[in-house]
Amino acid sequence: GSDDNQQQAKRDLTQACGERASGIASLPLQQIERAVQPDEAQRAGLKELQDATSEAANLLRSDCPTDRALTPVGRLQAMEQRLDAMLRAVQTVQPALEKFYGSLGDEQKERFNRLSPAEG
Repeated sequence: GSDDNQQQAKRDLTQACGERASGIASLPLQQIERAVQPDEAQRAGLKELQDATSEAANLLRSDCPTDRALTPVGRLQAMEQRLDAMLRAVQTVQPALEKFYGSLGDEQKERFNRLSPAEG
């Protein structure tokens, strides 16, 4: 009945937050490395990107609410928490990604840009 629906909704919400976290954590760094063939300095930037994605995934896992609020006000607050967590995750990854991408040469950028979403 109603309890089953609430439990399913809670599982769905928990799963959605977990998928966002695992999606960020699974950035295909090995494919990126193979595609752009970074030099040592660029490798350090790639490591910073890896660290930032790991931090962002942890942030989403810890800060994304997993309880389904029952009131409209509570649901709105939970939405705000999720959006805030996602924004902070983006703000964590973006500087490292921009720094790494900015360190690439034109050919490397071209290869990086050709990575498909399934690959990266």
